[in-house]
Formats: sequence, structure tokens, C-alpha cells
Amino acid sequence: MVCRTLTDELALQEPIATALVNKAITLGQLNRSEEAVAVYDASLERFKESDELALQEPIATALVNKAITLGQLNRSEEAIAVYDALLERFKDSDELALQEPIAKALVNKAITLGQLNRSEEAIAVYDALLERFKDSDELALQERVATALVNKAIRLGQLNRSEEAIAVYDALLERFKDSDELALQEQVAKALVNKAITLGQLNRSEEEIAVYDALLERFKDSDELALQERVATARVNKAIRLGQLNRSEEAIAVYDALLERFKVSDELALQEQVATALVNKAITLGQLNRSEEEIAVYDALLERFKDSDELALQERVATALVNKAIRLGQLNRSEEAIAVYDALLERFKDSDELALQETIAKALVNKAITLGQLNRSEEAIAVYDALLERFKDSNAVTKEVFVALANKAELVLAAGDKEEAKKAIYDAIIFMKDGYKEQRAVMEMLSFIIEDSTADEALGHIYAISDEEVDQSFDPIRSVIENLDYPHKEQVQAFARYFEDHHSKAKLKEELGQISKL
Repeated sequence: MVCRTLTDELALQEPIATALVNKAITLGQLNRSEEAVAVYDASLERFKESDELALQEPIATALVNKAITLGQLNRSEEAIAVYDALLERFKDSDELALQEPIAKALVNKAITLGQLNRSEEAIAVYDALLERFKDSDELALQERVATALVNKAIRLGQLNRSEEAIAVYDALLERFKDSDELALQEQVAKALVNKAITLGQLNRSEEEIAVYDALLERFKDSDELALQERVATARVNKAIRLGQLNRSEEAIAVYDALLERFKVSDELALQEQVATALVNKAITLGQLNRSEEEIAVYDALLERFKDSDELALQERVATALVNKAIRLGQLNRSEEAIAVYDALLERFKDSDELALQETIAKALVNKAITLGQLNRSEEAIAVYDALLERFKDSNAVTKEVFVALANKAELVLAAGDKEEAKKAIYDAIIFMKDGYKEQRAVMEMLSFIIEDSTADEALGHIYAISDEEVDQSFDPIRSVIENLDYPHKEQVQAFARYFEDHHSKAKLKEELGQISKL
């Protein structure tokens, strides 16, 4: 007969406990989460009373992983309860192997509370972690401390407690500023970026730029991707801020530094920043009236990323195409502009991505406007119709839809088809409902032109808008107005002067009164 000692029993139990945890992890990786939770429960039930460290470790791992899995199943309250069970069970332990899951549980519990908008409780949990582990020299615990500091600061920022957030970032930077550990350097870099952003939100722009510079000085030559991403973010953000301060040449230099550093990178996160830098540099050049250089930068972006299937890069490509076309139009190179709009529409015509649909709609509107300016009204109307057919039921591009409806109404009116104009105006009014008050007033004026409304009704809609909102041109229908009979012509001209020139309701009313007396 073989007698087993307690040591023998432990030797058998330890691999069983480890196997149960590993099985549950594997089930989780296979997206069989409920089964994973059941296996964690089996492990906990079997070994919950054990005081053996070798078994307490897998118990702690099982509790943390079960809670994480419950969180992934959107069972947040249950997850918090499991974290609490772990913290209660091992709260007095000094064993490093148990302190690590305790720290992980505290971080995860705080994150879960934050996701439930229980911010004060989340901050309290971060504080509990910091109080317990702030002086630890163990790397695994230092990582949790750094994570807690960053997350606490972010949460404070979301609560508009910006000064407190900055103080927490500073505490992290002071604690880990000299660390060579990558995991800690990543948190330092993240804290620097976030601190700079917070300073920018407080309109402390020079301090913001100084923090970006501190990050760049420390990490600019790093080959670690996580740090390169922060460097790229810092350069883009710094350049944007410089642009907002009207320091455009400096902004361009910062964009160029980023492009030189990461221009050949194949990492998506860096490619996104490169594409953003190219778009922003081009926009900045345009603001400086350096249009040819602007277009050249758009072309550089298009050459590099035109065939990408990554959504973030496709968005930048679409933006570059629209912006390039707009600039060409402003340079009176209308045919080239139309060709660029067509290239965009061909490239993304089948996309269902919201961000791209908005750009497609913008391209269609701008193409139609350009065609109208070239007196190619029938083609312009066809483009508006294509936009309306595609987006009439969309809630994402309502502005472009109403612009298309309003512009189409003017073009149809200019073509002299009174019945079609009446229908187009009606469609626009129905779509606008109670919004777009300026355009609603314009539509009422168009209705008055075709004698489907009165001067008093048009004036009533004008009184529903503020004079500051008014910005309108009636060039497409100028000839229609000129061919109206007296006093209809003079009344419409008075409305047009209000929209195009003086923007004064009092003056408009006075002019209409004088016309009625003639």
C-alpha cells in the first residue's frame, strides 16, 4: 500500500490547478466565455480553502481572469464583485506572486467603475493601489502604479479637474522620469502627451509646446514602436498648436521633421500620423496662399497611400482629394477640379463607411457647384440627383442633402421650368422641416419668385433668422429676377439685397414699404 504525504498531495494538486486555469484561458481565446467562467468556478470551488502559496497563485489568477471575462461579457457588476472577492481574500498577503494579481485587480476594478461612470469610486480605487504599492521597487508593481497614475489623471481630466490631472501626471513623471524600463517609458510618454493636451485645453499653449518638446527630446531617437507613436503624436499636436498660434512656418517645419523621421515606416499607427501630417501641412500651405506647394503635398499623400485598404488612410486620401479639388477650383482650374472629384467618387463609390460617405457627399456637392459655375446646369442637376438618390434617407450627411436640394431648386428655377422649380422648392422645404432657417427663408423667396408664396410670407421667414447668419448669393437666378414684372421684380431685388448686401431687416422692410407705395 502506497501512503501519500501532504507534499505528495500538493504536488498533484498544483498541476491540476494550473491545468484548470490554462483550460479556461484557452476557452476564452476561443470565444467560449461562458465555458471559461465555468472552469474558473470549478477551480475556485476546488481550491478556495487552500493556504498553500502554490495553489493560492492559480486561485488569484482564476479570480482576475474570471472578472476580466465577465467584463468582456458586459457583466460589469459581477466582475467588480469578483475583484472584491480577490482583494478580500489576499488583502493582507505580502507574497509578491499575490501582490501582482492584487494590483491588477485594483487597476481593472477602477477601469470597470470608470466605464460605469462611477468616477469618484474609480479614483478611490486608484488611490488605494497607489497607497499600497507606490514605494515598491518591483517592476510588475511599478507598471501598475504608473498605469493607475495615468488612468487617474485621465479620469480627473474627464471630470474637468484639469489642474489635479496635471499634478498627477507630474507625480508620475517625477517617479519614473529616469527609468529605462520600456513599460514605464511608455507610461511616461503617455503622461507627457496627455499633460500637454490638458495644458492646451487650458489655453496654456506655450507650456503645452514645452511639454511636447520635453517628450521629443527624450524619446525622438527611440526605435520602440510604442514610443515612436507618442513621438509622432507629439509632433502632430505641436504643429497643430503652432498653426493655431499663427506660427505657420514653424508648424510646417515640425510636420517636415515628422515626415523625415517616419516617411518610410510600414507601421499603420505611424502611417496614420504621416498621412495626417501631410494633410495638415498642405492645409497650412494653402492658408499661406502657397497653393502650388499645397497641391504638391496632396499629390505626395495620394501617391503614397492611394491604394491602401486601411480605413484611417482612406479617410486621409479622401480628404486630400476633396481639398485638392477645392483648391483647383479656387485657382479657376475647374476642369481639373472636376476630374479630381471624379477620381474620389470612383475610388470610394462602393464604400459604406460613414467617414467616407460624408466626404463623398461633399465631393458631389462641390462637383455640382463647379459645374453650375461653368453654366453646365443640366450636369449639375444630375449630380445633385445622384447625391439625393444615394443619401436622401441618410442621417449622416443631412447638410449636404439640404444644400443639394436648395441648389438644385435654384438651378431648376434658372432653367425656367416653373413646375419643376415648384417641386424642387417643395422637396427642399419638406426636408428642412424646422431647421436650416436661413435656407428655409431663401426657399420661401424662391417660392415668391414663382408666385407660389407672398412677400409677407417670405418676410416672415426672414424674421426667424438672425442677420449674422445671412450669407447668400443669387447669381444663378439673376437673369430670372431681371425678367420679372413690376413690382414683383423690385420686391425680389429687395429680398436679394438683404441676403447679399446689407443684412438689415429694418432696411428690407423699409424698401418693401416704399415699393408698395409706388
